[in-house]
Amino acid sequence: MKKLFIFLTIIFIWAAQPSHAQFFKKIKDKLDKPLIKQKDKKISEEELEKRKNIKLPDVGTLDKDEALKAIAVKGLDSYYSKHSMSNTHQYITSNTWSTVKHKDTGVPLYQWAVGAVVQKNSDGQCMLYEFILRRDYTGGGQYGDSYFNGINRGTIKAPYGNYIACVE
Repeated sequence: MKKLFIFLTIIFIWAAQPSHAQFFKKIKDKLDKPLIKQKDKKISEEELEKRKNIKLPDVGTLDKDEALKAIAVKGLDSYYSKHSMSNTHQYITSNTWSTVKHKDTGVPLYQWAVGAVVQKNSDGQCMLYEFILRRDYTGGGQYGDSYFNGINRGTIKAPYGNYIACVE
């Protein structure tokens, strides 16, 4: 009797278990589903209109310096090529270089200027960000060559960080 009970228990457990094929099919089905639900990619007319109405910052006087603009374009193109995005429109918004000095000695450390860039994301939508140009103090009242110092994604002030209508 005890053997019959054990035998029936084993058969019941075995029958209740899905076959290996069913088990792996369930796992595959779970893995095929995206972990995060995709948003509806259609943008409302209201949102498109809002994006068109965002005013770009004014062009600064440093934008007239063609060599400085070339440094910005080269740096932005290099940055965006690494991130599957593209630089569609950029210009320098600073009128002059801003100087950063050592807090205790007052010795100049570097100067910086900023610009606006419209980046096109891999999904085709565009965003407005601020980029930074910098030149380091070399001593004797002189500054070294200007270079691209990155994208400022921490800027809180509008309109930076917003989706905007793409500018080509």
